[in-house]
Amino acid sequence: NIKEFASKLENLSTEDIIKLENNETLNMNIAGEDYEINKDMVDIRISSKEGFNVGAENNNFVILNTTLNEDLILEGLARECVSKVQQLRKSSNFNIVDRINLYYLGDEDFDKCISKFEKYIKDETLALSINKDNSLTESFDLNGHNVKLKVEKVD
Repeated sequence: NIKEFASKLENLSTEDIIKLENNETLNMNIAGEDYEINKDMVDIRISSKEGFNVGAENNNFVILNTTLNEDLILEGLARECVSKVQQLRKSSNFNIVDRINLYYLGDEDFDKCISKFEKYIKDETLALSINKDNSLTESFDLNGHNVKLKVEKVD
């Protein structure tokens, strides 16, 4: 009568699942016979729908929406930009406190990124200004976007 048992398990209430997780038993009638079901008799798995991720510990659940929207994508691009600028500062032997001007050339999404996260990028990189420059040549891949960057130390 495994099929009937499986069907009943699929239809357990949240309260019943919590009871099993807390090492309590459930009484279940399968094919006219009563059984005491305990945690060792079942395999409780937690899964999530597409676009979500779930984690559990001690009957506490955290569900995260992992769907990326435009704001999150642009924020990721801004963070990649900061990382690349920090690498450029280091390779140019700038001191950690040196102020810079940042020059860039990128696609429409990168322009949106600069517009939305200009203050964040300036604060993280110590940039006094961020300017678009069509003459740049050194190109970098930032999250799939071809972006040209240049840093210049301000005296």
